[in-house]
Amino acid sequence: MIIKDLFKLITKVGKTATKTTKGSLKFMDDILEKEYIINAVEDIKEATGKVVEKSGELYQNAKDSMDGMSMESVTEDVKKKYEEVKEDLEEKADEIREELIRRSEEE
Repeated sequence: MIIKDLFKLITKVGKTATKTTKGSLKFMDDILEKEYIINAVEDIKEATGKVVEKSGELYQNAKDSMDGMSMESVTEDVKKKYEEVKEDLEEKADEIREELIRRSEEE
């Protein structure tokens, strides 16, 4: 009888220990998951802050470079760049078209 009660006690203690361990592991998993989320949020906050800071710097640099410039000179510069890009694109389009024609003739 004593041995039987002893085995029951050992079994009950084992089940309780297993249940407690599982609960502790679940608790630890929850903590680790929450820590991961918290770290991710902190990283996002930090990255967002850096983006905002860099944007402010770029804005200030653009604003500073615009000081002393007239709208006409800026417009003229934009038109020149537009024409340069347009010419480059037209040249590239011609090259691609010629290459396609050449390849189709080879086949």
